[in-house]
Amino acid sequence: MSAPTRTESSETTTSKPHLHGLDVLRLLAAMLVFLQHTLSCSGHDEWIDFAGFRIGRIGTAIFFMLGGFLAATSRRPAVQWFFDRLRSLLPTFWVVTGIGFVLAAIGGRKEFDAWQVLCQFSGLGYFTHGERLINIATWFMSPLILLYATVAVVKLKPCRWLSSIITLVLLIVATRTEESYATIYCHGVVFFLTYSVCTYWPKLSRNMTPTFPLGLIALSMIQPEFRYGAAASILLTVFMRIQSPSRIACSFSRIAYEWFLVHGICLSIAMRVTQSPVRLGLLGAILSLFVATGLRCCFAALSRFRQHWIAGIADETLHPDPAALGSPAM
Repeated sequence: MSAPTRTESSETTTSKPHLHGLDVLRLLAAMLVFLQHTLSCSGHDEWIDFAGFRIGRIGTAIFFMLGGFLAATSRRPAVQWFFDRLRSLLPTFWVVTGIGFVLAAIGGRKEFDAWQVLCQFSGLGYFTHGERLINIATWFMSPLILLYATVAVVKLKPCRWLSSIITLVLLIVATRTEESYATIYCHGVVFFLTYSVCTYWPKLSRNMTPTFPLGLIALSMIQPEFRYGAAASILLTVFMRIQSPSRIACSFSRIAYEWFLVHGICLSIAMRVTQSPVRLGLLGAILSLFVATGLRCCFAALSRFRQHWIAGIADETLHPDPAALGSPAM
């Protein structure tokens, strides 16, 4: 499980073309994650493994790889980039997390205390509460914020060796950890390896096939969890070659982050209606897309209102109404 970052338009400079293939890849990753969650919720965990791969983890690896790729394409100052990331991610996350706690309190299916509320709202919940999170699908926020903070430090003083050292440390931890606990470290390696390659070795990033996938395939022989990163890198090199836009993928890309935050809650609600995997998937997909679109529209409207309000204050400050100031004394 993981979440898509905001669309690349917020990460790239205006001079860079929109990569339509990444929209399609993001949609594919979301479908893989949603399919696994739907099957698990309907009691069909035996169907989520295919050819030695857990389908949802391929989607997770894709999202972490996209996160590293998009972090590398940004040319904004490090501190500004990091706080822009937080401003883009946290408000929606707080709203959805608050809804999750309210529903959990009403339903009584999960117990929590003030410490858990504080940890989850801070974005550190996965590190403190693990699988006991409310709306477990939001676990990705903890490693994502940590990875973004680490990238910001690297960006402050660009140094390929610092990025390489971080990647190496994560790699050593991942290879020395049991397979069942190594997944999060492998995602971190994939994120930073993608970031490092695209930042410091652009010629290699433009020709990622076969070098990048082969490297991850070699790592999977040491730590099997790297097979998901290898699969994600192969898909990335294929989908980056897509030039024509997909209207469905482009539309989904705009609400992908909101969708991922709410799809777990929507599946939980749909489970109260049906346990059939097909009907559960359809109902969960419709409900999550509707809620995600609503959230996106609400925050977009709030953003426009805030911009108009600030512009109005600036206009009043620069061009005050003479009548409001009063006439000068004679």
